[in-house]
Amino acid sequence: MKYEFVEFYPKSPDVKNERFLGTVHLYIIDMNIDLRGILAVKMITPKNRDLHYLGYRFPGNTTIDEEGKRVFYPIINFVNPKDKKEWIDWMKKEVSPIIKERLNLSY
Repeated sequence: MKYEFVEFYPKSPDVKNERFLGTVHLYIIDMNIDLRGILAVKMITPKNRDLHYLGYRFPGNTTIDEEGKRVFYPIINFVNPKDKKEWIDWMKKEVSPIIKERLNLSY
C-alpha cells in the first residue's frame, strides 16, 4: 500500500498526559482513505524508547477541535497482519522523524 503523510497536530497544552504527543493525519492512497486521529504516543521504558501509533482513543487523550469540542474517530484495524506491519513500519520510518524533529525529541 502507498501512504502519504498529511500533518501532525501536537497536543493542546492543557492535556496533562506526558506520553500523549498529538495526532497524525495521513492518506492511504491505495484505499482512498483520509485517516485522521491516529494518536502519537511516546513509550519510554528500559526496553522501548520510541513512538507508537494508536488508531483509537484512550481515556484522557481526546482530540479537541477549534470550538473546544471533543472529536472522535472510528477505529481502524488492518485484517491482514502483513498490511498492519507494513503500515507500522512506514509510520516509524516516515512519520516518527517528523514528529521527533517538531517536538525536539532526542530518542
